Amino acid sequence: MSSRSEPATPENAMSGTDALGVFQRCLDWLKQHYGDYEFFLERDIVWTCQQWLRKEYKEGRSPFRAFYEWPIVFGDGRRTWADLVMLDEKSKLCLAVEFKCEPDHWRARDFQPGKLAGDVVDWGSEGMMKAIGTSTSEWCPRG
Repeated sequence: MSSRSEPATPENAMSGTDALGVFQRCLDWLKQHYGDYEFFLERDIVWTCQQWLRKEYKEGRSPFRAFYEWPIVFGDGRRTWADLVMLDEKSKLCLAVEFKCEPDHWRARDFQPGKLAGDVVDWGSEGMMKAIGTSTSEWCPRG
């Protein structure tokens, strides 16, 4: 069982295929309503998704609770935190999500001078592509 004192592990990450469907509904909603918000930080998007997921849970449309910054412990003792996780009624990890956000460079005046001088997210082989490969190999069971 996962809890704040007992972090989730990659081995129990695939228990709920329905969690992916609920999260896909969340992303579909976010696409429809993205223009209704002004996101400044990655956390703003995570919070918005978490609020949507919490509402779905409270209103009985989802059996999954959503949490921010949830610890994930690997078999070798390494630890990381997922931006957002979905847990089932037994507190078992069903979905872990990592967000990446590239701020709109047209909004540079809304940020501290120089903050958006370059890309925030590195999409190359040493950035996102490496992170995707690492996440896939470590977080997702094979088979």
